[in-house]
Amino acid sequence: MSDINKIQQAVNSGESELQHAIDSTNQFVDEIVTEQEALRKSKNLPIQDFQKFITDDVVEKLDNQISLLNDAAQTAHSMATGAFLNNEKNITVEGTKNLDFVKLEQLADNFNSMAFSIETYGMARSFESWEEASAYLPSRREESLLAIPLNEAIIHSSSVIDEPIIAEPVTEEGNVDGQSVASTEQTDAERYPEAITSVFKISEAMDSHRIIIKELDQLSALLEVYSSEFRQDPEGTLAQAKGHLERIKVAAQTERTGFEKFFKTAGPEAN
Repeated sequence: MSDINKIQQAVNSGESELQHAIDSTNQFVDEIVTEQEALRKSKNLPIQDFQKFITDDVVEKLDNQISLLNDAAQTAHSMATGAFLNNEKNITVEGTKNLDFVKLEQLADNFNSMAFSIETYGMARSFESWEEASAYLPSRREESLLAIPLNEAIIHSSSVIDEPIIAEPVTEEGNVDGQSVASTEQTDAERYPEAITSVFKISEAMDSHRIIIKELDQLSALLEVYSSEFRQDPEGTLAQAKGHLERIKVAAQTERTGFEKFFKTAGPEAN
């Protein structure tokens, strides 16, 4: 599937995926806080033992929700890219008239931010009270996940109406109002596929900086407790640090060759 087709697919079906991510995360936050409080009360745990709540099954739940949010962030970004290409670059992406490019990008940021908050919750060792731990995810939900309502990013109202298509009278000779019908011109996507590929690749890099920041934050948090963690689990702690560095390396790689070829071959049209 080509990159432009991936964008079109995101525009066509993305709204339901984004709504599912919001609804699912809302439910997840409520459930995880309820489970946390139930364990605390049944075990009478001090806050210093918070990590005892982060069992393997809880880690799996956290990871699944993080993955779902990251996927939703990419979908929101692809939808925003579709709106940008259609509205600003005259590259046809259908179904983008009701998409707010800016708010979709903000929504993508918010999904990534919520995913990072869930990951931080799972690694937390510095909550000062159980009340603080219980309030952390709900407060992050309000500040990130729900900060941009979906109906502001994808607008459904009578104000968004497609312009009616009015057919021009056609003569028996196949002319429109006596003028010859011009041959169908190629779209920019057809004429410069390598440029469209790079637009998509480079737009993906807009998400990369968030990944790098997240990994650096987590690496910084690990380094604060590295000595004690390393004494308990040398191989695991080293592998964790290397994992952060490797993900930073992957996220930092950006493909730009398509744009270079585009500017060499497109001439004045590149502007």
